[in-house]
Formats: sequence, structure tokens, C-alpha cells
Amino acid sequence: MSNPFASPEHPAKPIKRKRALSPEHWFAAAQDILVAEGVEAIRIDRLCQALDVTKGSFYWHFASRAVFLGAFLNHWRESTTLGVIENLSGQGLDPETRLRTLLAFPQRPRAPAAAQVEQSIRSWARREVLAREALAEVDRIRRSFISEMLIEIGFDAEAAEARARMAYAYMLGDAILAAGETHEPDRTQQEMLLALFTAPLEGDAQKNTRQGDGPKVEGAK
Repeated sequence: MSNPFASPEHPAKPIKRKRALSPEHWFAAAQDILVAEGVEAIRIDRLCQALDVTKGSFYWHFASRAVFLGAFLNHWRESTTLGVIENLSGQGLDPETRLRTLLAFPQRPRAPAAAQVEQSIRSWARREVLAREALAEVDRIRRSFISEMLIEIGFDAEAAEARARMAYAYMLGDAILAAGETHEPDRTQQEMLLALFTAPLEGDAQKNTRQGDGPKVEGAK
């Protein structure tokens, strides 16, 4: 729209409008700072500098730094845990395929960046209750999701919980080791991973026989 007060000799300069920031912009900036320098560096002035805005823009969304950090952790939980579970659960896949897909996540191209963020949050959790509680909840939700898939496959609750813990520990370790060497695992690798955590043990078979479940656990191929 033209400026009616601009003369032909001195046209008005276009007004530069700053982009409207959503909470996700603030979370992304905080994530970069967290990975590079740790949670102590996530200060309001530093965030504003990174996004080239004033503190008023920050306070438009968040009442304080403490409120922001809580919202940041909640966003991390939603995007890296609840969103993944919802996506996998909503595709109509059988439990073996869901678990096989999940176990391959640490090898995906975007995994190293996500692993860096998670390692930074785990370091933060060793020092502050806020992060420690958020991390404990995320760990519980993830292990529970794996355990539920194993129960669907045929393991009893006790065996499923034990195997879920081992599978989750594998995923965390693989995410660290895979940094910079990510690739989509081929079908053979995916089947090996699935077999690693679902192969029935003698004790599992005996327990299922006693409970009248038959060879249900043998559904893990």
C-alpha cells in the first residue's frame, strides 16, 4: 500500500516489520543455546539477542524464565515422545512393526541433533529438579510404550517391562554412538533388532505354558 504523504521526489522507505514469533521460535532458540552452552546460558536477554527482539516480546509469551524453562521441557516431551507415540500408534501397524520401526529411530538422519538435545537435558537434570522430573516422566512414558508393544506381542507384564528397559537403554546408547553416521537401517538390520529384544527365553516359554497362553510369545520372529 502506497504512503499518501510521500512525495515523488522522496518516496517513503518500505516499513520493515519484524516477523511474529510463536513459542516454537523461542524453544528452537533455547534448544540451540542449551546444546552449545548449557541451561545456564538460556537467559531472557540471550534469547532476545538470538531472535533479534526486545524483552517485551518474550514477556508476551512467558511470565518469567522459570515459566519458559517449564514450557520448553513440556514442548520437548510433546515433540520427541508423545508425538512419536501418537504417530506410530495411529498408523494401524502390528506391534512387531511398531517396535521394529521405533528401534531404528536412532539411525535416522535427524537422530544426532535430537540426541544432542537429549544429552543436554540429561546433563541439566543432574543439577535441577525441574529437568529431572520432566526427564523421569519422559523415560517412564517411553518404557511404558515399549512394554505395551511387548505385551501385545505376547510377553507377560514382568518380562515385557524387563525387555522394555533393555530396549530403551539400547536406543539411548545407539543414539549417542550413531552421531554423524546415520542411515536408514535396512530390513535385515531391523529384523535383527526386533529379534534381539523379542526372542523368547526358556523361562518365558515355561511361564506362558503355566498360564495357559500357549506359544503366544513365539509371535516374536
